[in-house]
Amino acid sequence: GAYSPDTIFDKGDFQFFREFAGSVAVCLLNAQVVRGLKTENFELQDSQAEWFQKTKMSAIERLAAGIAHEVHNPLAIISGKAQVLLMQKNRTPLEPHIEDALNVIVKQTRRAADITKKLLVYSQASKAPRERVSLEKVLDDTVAVAGYQAMHDKIEITRAVDPDLPLFLG
Repeated sequence: GAYSPDTIFDKGDFQFFREFAGSVAVCLLNAQVVRGLKTENFELQDSQAEWFQKTKMSAIERLAAGIAHEVHNPLAIISGKAQVLLMQKNRTPLEPHIEDALNVIVKQTRRAADITKKLLVYSQASKAPRERVSLEKVLDDTVAVAGYQAMHDKIEITRAVDPDLPLFLG
């Protein structure tokens, strides 16, 4: 490393080399520490994002369960009262339009109650164990939920499911 083969390093040169090497070593160590901190920071950000997502989903699940519970109880009461009135039609005949209205109330409260039950199932989905599920059953449930609106919008839903379709984990 000398300028020429005749140059001899003295103690001052070696002292300079030692100090320079020490400074370079500190810089390299700092660079490694910074790289490690960046990696850990990215991992921490990923963990925080995952935790935030789980917390958000948990809040949504609790909200869905609360709504389903709060809506289901009044529906059960309304349906029960309508059914009691329908059972009394033998003693006190009802006008046809009133009987039809009561039947519609019972039918629609059952439909709404079914939707709230599905909302409860959805709200507990992340806690539910994975199990074998029939795609046909999922399709039937989906059509049941969307069917009324589709019928109202004059949309005809047809479905065809292969009977040999295997179950899947869900």
